[in-house]
Amino acid sequence: MIQSQEELIREGGFLFRKLFGDVAEAPLLPLYVAAHEALNLQVDPRFRRLLTVIIDHNLDALSIEYVLRLRVGENLLSTKIAILCYLAESSNTHWRRFWSESANVTACLFIIVRIFFEIPFRYLKGNILVRRYDFA
Repeated sequence: MIQSQEELIREGGFLFRKLFGDVAEAPLLPLYVAAHEALNLQVDPRFRRLLTVIIDHNLDALSIEYVLRLRVGENLLSTKIAILCYLAESSNTHWRRFWSESANVTACLFIIVRIFFEIPFRYLKGNILVRRYDFA
């Protein structure tokens, strides 16, 4: 089942806010829809329910994606997040989130330490959400 453009725009806006903490710029969401059309991504009813619950309950999509990726490998939520990251990386306003203009060792170490502590938190939170909403 292919998602409608309205569903994709709503979903893309939500995932973008969860990933980057702000609103997606105007050209990004139509590109998100176009990427889905180009890839011909099919959504089964179980995954549609997962997306609907995540968006309606404002759940932590990154934690859920992390746990699902560990449990079942590549999944559609991982693909959708990757699409948004690729689009943001190539945009004029968000590319700096992916590339640094200076070699700052302290900043790099800080990011590594932050991620080191963030991973167990995401794993625990994701497991709780996956069990609570029966996503497995």
